[in-house]
Amino acid sequence: MERISLKRLTITAVLFLVAILGFVASSNLNSVEAAGQPPSIVGVGDKSVVMSGSPSNPNNEYFLPMLYVKATDAVDGDITNKVIVTGEVNTKVPGVYPITYSVTNSLGLTTTVTRNITMVDNVAPTIIGAFSKANLKISSLNYKPGKNVTVIDNVDGDITNKLVIDYPANYDLNVPGVYSLTFSATDAAGNRGYCVRSVTVIGAQFGLDQVPTITGADDIIIKTNSTFDYLAGVKANDLEDGDITRFNEYSGTVDTKVNKTYQITYRVEDSAGNVTTKIRNVRVASGTTLLGVGNKSVVMSGSPSNPNNEYFLSLLYVTAKDPLDGDITDKIVVTGAVNTKVPGVYLLTYTVTNSLGLTTTVVREITMVDDIKPVISGINSVANHKAGTPYNPIANAVVIDNVDGDITSKLIVEYPANYDLNVPGVYSLIFTATDAAGNVGVIVRSITVIK
Repeated sequence: MERISLKRLTITAVLFLVAILGFVASSNLNSVEAAGQPPSIVGVGDKSVVMSGSPSNPNNEYFLPMLYVKATDAVDGDITNKVIVTGEVNTKVPGVYPITYSVTNSLGLTTTVTRNITMVDNVAPTIIGAFSKANLKISSLNYKPGKNVTVIDNVDGDITNKLVIDYPANYDLNVPGVYSLTFSATDAAGNRGYCVRSVTVIGAQFGLDQVPTITGADDIIIKTNSTFDYLAGVKANDLEDGDITRFNEYSGTVDTKVNKTYQITYRVEDSAGNVTTKIRNVRVASGTTLLGVGNKSVVMSGSPSNPNNEYFLSLLYVTAKDPLDGDITDKIVVTGAVNTKVPGVYLLTYTVTNSLGLTTTVVREITMVDDIKPVISGINSVANHKAGTPYNPIANAVVIDNVDGDITSKLIVEYPANYDLNVPGVYSLIFTATDAAGNVGVIVRSITVIK
């Protein structure tokens, strides 16, 4: 019995070992087969993308080439970061765009997939300039609701010629009431844009439709070589339409290089067909010339009694000459100030206006330059100084500068080479001090040493 049990045990062990070896062999075989497989790319199927999407709302179909795309490999795992995308999609132009995705694993095996991205135009055209009309006088048969209306499409561009206006069945400009009009246009992709506007027709008791008015186009005088803006400040208003400045037109030209009077004609038409025109006279004339207002450097050592020594007077040598009025120097207005006690750059503005109302303005720079030397005081010559006794030549010295103030600390004493307080003789000492502007103050004092 013991031999039979031992035999059975031996057989069981052999069978278990065979099973284990088979499992290992199978696993190695599967690993070899997996290593031979290229990577896979998912999320790269063909896709239709609508053009109304946005980066902030990718689920609304704004196209991002790697959105929801993933690459995996049996050996390397997730290798999405190794995907290379070639091809481009113009999200502003409808059409079919091929995009190619390629990825290579660590064994050099490559997978390539090409998908088609179809950009679909789903953006409706925009209708511009369709306004509601209030207080349209009864029987204003010249009223054209589609006048000045434009239609712009994101793909087709200007499709104003496709504008359609749907009128209500009871629409009648001879009958007071409020009528709703629908403005619509359809682009080549079949997208329809529309808006609804109202027209209010009022009774005859209110009188005839009023003509528009033009303001801000009064006669004007401008300077030679200046810039003239034809529409600056020109407004157009209509009792029924409100502000219709956007419909202003003008004819005529102004040459600012040639002195003469030009005529500019302004024209505006309201929605009822009423037209207003206004003629504007634009005179081009030479302005006043300011002389003597160039930039100037002024030294601070000047004085009112000596203006040629650069003491600054704002109107010194400044004149104003006008081709019509002659000398109008007395009309010059100066703004700004110059502190003649503090160095720096100051701006002065000179303005003069002639009898035509033309103003000339010049800005000049005045640079105040510190040229005043420091003043050294408290040092006197010394006579009969006894040999062998001490002497401090700067004991009572003070140095004052017009800008820097007290700069006694910058005082320097230069002694002669033979200076010796133990040897009788006359010695000359040179005292100097330099301010921040580089101006040097100098005095010379003597000391006489006796036995």
